[in-house]
Amino acid sequence: MDKKLIVLGTSHVHDIHGTFEENINHPDYVKGHYAETDSERWTAHLENKLNEREDETWTVENCGIGGHGISTYHHRIMHCLEKEPDIDLTFLIEIPCNNRITATYESPSYKFFKTFLKKDYFKSKFWDYSLPINMEIYDKDFWKIMSEKFKRREMKLSPSFKEDYMGFQNVMNSLNKKVPVEEILLHCMSINGWLKDLGYNVCWFNLDYDTPTHPSLKNKKVADFLKVIPYKTSLSNTLLASEYNKGKEIKLNPKLCFDGVHPSKEIWHWLVENYFIKLL
Repeated sequence: MDKKLIVLGTSHVHDIHGTFEENINHPDYVKGHYAETDSERWTAHLENKLNEREDETWTVENCGIGGHGISTYHHRIMHCLEKEPDIDLTFLIEIPCNNRITATYESPSYKFFKTFLKKDYFKSKFWDYSLPINMEIYDKDFWKIMSEKFKRREMKLSPSFKEDYMGFQNVMNSLNKKVPVEEILLHCMSINGWLKDLGYNVCWFNLDYDTPTHPSLKNKKVADFLKVIPYKTSLSNTLLASEYNKGKEIKLNPKLCFDGVHPSKEIWHWLVENYFIKLL
């Protein structure tokens, strides 16, 4: 039976391998989805493992987008559903961390419920239309990305752009940090129910999303529903910390996370064989 797995997430699901220097200078750094030429992508490794199952034929598509979180998930899911309406789909979805908001530029060519459904939109045009506002504004690569985006749109960064953007980021940083965390979890709940009501399989994983407290809910139906989303403890702080870093967060070890954020190829392949296969 032919099946397809859609991996949905942020830059965490990208194949970002190597040392910090190798990655930061890679020509595809701003878009992610790259690995050494002789390296097996973790999603390809997952596909191979799934195809070891009897009477099942799997393909795996990585729909991760670096820097863009929960605010883009519904659009990306709709894109997948419209692209392949007759295929047996399963979704493997990362619970993203907070402070990931996508701003979309005004454009006459953007058509309601049409543009984002176009083939390869999220692999090409999306990068021209959209801007993640969670990125480190003091990082030279952030301004490199901005210059490239505006150049493609035949526009120039205004003299006050940096100052305006930093002011906006300061406003964002002053907001209540718990509300976005709550919103992410509520979005995950709605996505989970939506896809399952449509008859699709949904599996969640939590790499570094971490709630400040765990909600105690009186409504048993909602509480039971919430149990399918593993928000309570992140893999980075629990399973991976125990397996790889003597119980400490893996982001503290540059050999495991070259930039303190993105796990190495070794870790992703271990997750495939010891976590994702069982989850799916």
